[in-house]
Amino acid sequence: MDKIPASSPRAAEFSPMVDRDTAQGLAGRPRRARRGTAITAGVALVLLIVGIGGERWYADRLAAESTLLARTEADHIAEVVAKAMSKRVTILKGLAHFVETAIVPLVEPSPAALDMLAAVATAFEQSADDVRTLTVSPKGVIRYIYPQQTNEAAIGLNLVDDPRPRVRADVERAVKSRAIVISDPYELAQGGTGVVARLAIYDGPTFWGLVGMVLDWSKVLANLELDKTVHAVDVAIRDSTGRTIHGDPALFAGTRLLINCVGPFTDLGEPVVRLAAAHGVHYLDITNELAYVYRLQQYRKLARQTGAAIAPACGFEVALTDCAIDLLARSFLGPVEEVSVVYYLRGSGMSVGTRLSGLRTFATSWLTYRDGQIAGDAPGAHVKRGVLNGRPYRAINFPSAEVVTVPAHCAVRNVRVWLAVARRAAGAASVFIPPISLLLRTPLGRLTAAVLRRLAPPPNEAVRLQDRFAIKIEVTNRGKSRSQVWAGRDAYGLTGEIAAYAAQVMTAEGYSKSGVLAPAQALAPEAFVEWLKTAPEVVVRDET
Repeated sequence: MDKIPASSPRAAEFSPMVDRDTAQGLAGRPRRARRGTAITAGVALVLLIVGIGGERWYADRLAAESTLLARTEADHIAEVVAKAMSKRVTILKGLAHFVETAIVPLVEPSPAALDMLAAVATAFEQSADDVRTLTVSPKGVIRYIYPQQTNEAAIGLNLVDDPRPRVRADVERAVKSRAIVISDPYELAQGGTGVVARLAIYDGPTFWGLVGMVLDWSKVLANLELDKTVHAVDVAIRDSTGRTIHGDPALFAGTRLLINCVGPFTDLGEPVVRLAAAHGVHYLDITNELAYVYRLQQYRKLARQTGAAIAPACGFEVALTDCAIDLLARSFLGPVEEVSVVYYLRGSGMSVGTRLSGLRTFATSWLTYRDGQIAGDAPGAHVKRGVLNGRPYRAINFPSAEVVTVPAHCAVRNVRVWLAVARRAAGAASVFIPPISLLLRTPLGRLTAAVLRRLAPPPNEAVRLQDRFAIKIEVTNRGKSRSQVWAGRDAYGLTGEIAAYAAQVMTAEGYSKSGVLAPAQALAPEAFVEWLKTAPEVVVRDET
């Protein structure tokens, strides 16, 4: 799988929807890596500030000719940042838990409760030298701040009606999402520059207020010691406005492609897309989180104006099926009645990121494509029976991104995606998965994610390499159908190869596509499918 053919133009794009977050980007380049790579040497890394529960920051350089040393250093940056921010996020969540249990139930906190709050907050504040202040803001008004000395100017500040638009926007996102929202660095009311993390507190369904943590930006950078720990790459960081807040701004010059590999994309991906679209930079990721891909439609107009090609879901899932469906549908005259995709995944080699993405997908992606339009549908509520590779199977409906990508380039009436499960478990799954998915929208979802991180570590690489998959794609119209079965192993390795392929196509000379694109639109399906068939780990069989 070496030669990457040039792509050819394709048709329509997604249509626009809603708006959302901001983000920060990190760029780097190998100091000793070879120049002339298909992916611009000026941009190597993506850094995303992470919210809920100690999620790791992930940065990686995906370039065919980058050195092993550069890739190793990129992973090292990710680990350094992840550990540092995980500790800080834990501090804020600890304060939030105390406020929820000891302060919120009280109509008016007693002096004893406030003394305990002061003691807890002070202990948290002193546990890390870059934590400048901690705040508690009933109804969004800063009422308690620790330490109070030198920070009196912030007391009484109404964050909900703050005159600074970016502060108001951060607060609004925190209240609506009930997730930790981390700001760009900005000038603080009490003086100095800080990064502010906020988390909304609720008393049942009612908004109670906010807890906040101000990090001293200069100390954050000093503690990360990026310049000391990184030997193979130069590092620069810029905020969502494009302002470089660390490192050499020249690293961002000439950026052609941004590759995002950090999930859950439902929580973390959209700010990166917005940054890429605003600056006219091509973007691809490896997600299969349906609701996230659906929301990216809002960036269609912006991406077209700036010339950015936004291509989500360029991984093992979706990219393969989306392009194969495009080719199969061409054999029919006129619109297609139904497209069906069945995923069979054998093994237990899921990464922690995949598990967390799965939780968010089942919690948020209650969508299907029915009768020519997006419609609501509970995941796992339906059971399908069929035969795959000569064996009967049962499958439950699965919220996969083909629901959005396939209608973008195929005239189709219905798109259904299924996940094969144990035959004896299918009935029970259809009963229990919908309510469980609903519960994952509550704090139980965060608890489940924390348990997965701590008690269910991913298996080693050898186990994942042996995990097998099979995908059955069926296109039906007027009683006639065409289908393919794709089978293979090592889905993670295949995802890496697909992402590298897409990256080289999108950075090839003369690539001119823009907007929000399905994989079959971003790539040339014929060339991609033929290339994919040459992979030694992949076998494809046509059926009629």
